[in-house]
Amino acid sequence: MFFRCVVLAGLVVCATQAQTLVDLRTQSKSVDFTAASTTKPMKAGPILPAACGLGEAFFDTNAPAGSNFYLCTSQNSWTLQAGTPGPAGSAGPAGPNGPAGANGANGANGAVALIQSGGTNLPVESILNFTGGGCTDNPTHGRTDCSGAGISGLNIDVNGSAQGAQATLNFISGTGIIQVCANNSGANRVDCTPALDTAYALSRSTDQAGTDHGIIATSGGAGATFVASGSPTLITYTQNQTFSFIASDHTCGAGATLNIDALGPIALEKIIGGALVPIGAGDCAQNVPILLRAYGSPVSAFVLSPDGAAVTGWVSNVTAQSSAQTSVTLATPGPGQYTLNYYADQNGTCTTGSNSVSFTFNWTDGSNARTITTASLTLGSTQSAGGYLSGTLPIYAGAGSVTYTSTISGACGSGASSYDLHAALARLQ
Repeated sequence: MFFRCVVLAGLVVCATQAQTLVDLRTQSKSVDFTAASTTKPMKAGPILPAACGLGEAFFDTNAPAGSNFYLCTSQNSWTLQAGTPGPAGSAGPAGPNGPAGANGANGANGAVALIQSGGTNLPVESILNFTGGGCTDNPTHGRTDCSGAGISGLNIDVNGSAQGAQATLNFISGTGIIQVCANNSGANRVDCTPALDTAYALSRSTDQAGTDHGIIATSGGAGATFVASGSPTLITYTQNQTFSFIASDHTCGAGATLNIDALGPIALEKIIGGALVPIGAGDCAQNVPILLRAYGSPVSAFVLSPDGAAVTGWVSNVTAQSSAQTSVTLATPGPGQYTLNYYADQNGTCTTGSNSVSFTFNWTDGSNARTITTASLTLGSTQSAGGYLSGTLPIYAGAGSVTYTSTISGACGSGASSYDLHAALARLQ
């Protein structure tokens, strides 16, 4: 704001006039902003203006601290202003040692102290020369000349037959043998000791422990499908292999199998009357070792032998029988206790109608003839889940033979039926 006065008719008339903009360049002098609460002497913003005049300043609010101040150094050209680096500070503490450098070149050979040939001292020269045989002084050339037959290699014989002569003898471990060698610098030699590789060769201690053929099997608590792992792992089944088998979680069920190291399930069987038949329920007890022998090539059965010998027994297998049988001899066993097992089932069906079959077993105990007749098996025109009959009978046979007969009752309306019978007699005592 400023005053303007005019003299009018002897009067001084003054008027005030407001001024809103001040040009500091032309309307100020010795401006001092020391007491100002704030000062902003330059333009500021997040983006440098596209146009500028020489000498203009700009504060970039979007730049990191220390990189904000720009001057227009030529028309429309901004330049970031940075101070000169200060003097270097004092050195910090020494860091850890770096890795060791590469080895330096080998030094010169030391002087030879003593030369002998066959225990006789020779003059020491600066050069040791190996040529022919023995060592001789060669003062003309300033050296000792030495040689020895075979010095370039070791003669190797096997059972008196020469194999070669090389500077190095290499021991290689073979199947069943492990070679272990150690440098014995104190005795100026290399000591080698061959050892038995028990992964291939059977040691006496392993054989006595039975671990190489012991098979501890599990069946998921069912006694039907046993699985086991060998130690060492079994590579293949081979006829005449022998295993000490333990059913660890269940007594063997009828028709049980054994699978060792995932090589495949093999049927457990026994010898009855000179023939191989599947084992019956209870033929091996839980946690009781029993001997198994691999049979067949390829192996088709593990033969069960509780006492190391074949079980004594007899079998009769009849299939598709359509007529009655009279006095079939099952066995002539001799005095003793036996178990008689039978299983009959319908084979062929009638076209219409039905008939039936029953079986009578005969034997003589101490002095009397005995007989037992089974129930009747209906042979109808269709197969059914109950189309079989079976039984187990303990008997004592004193003399003579154990026989059986079959009886057909009735007749099909049309067509012909048939049956199968599997009977076995096993000695208990």
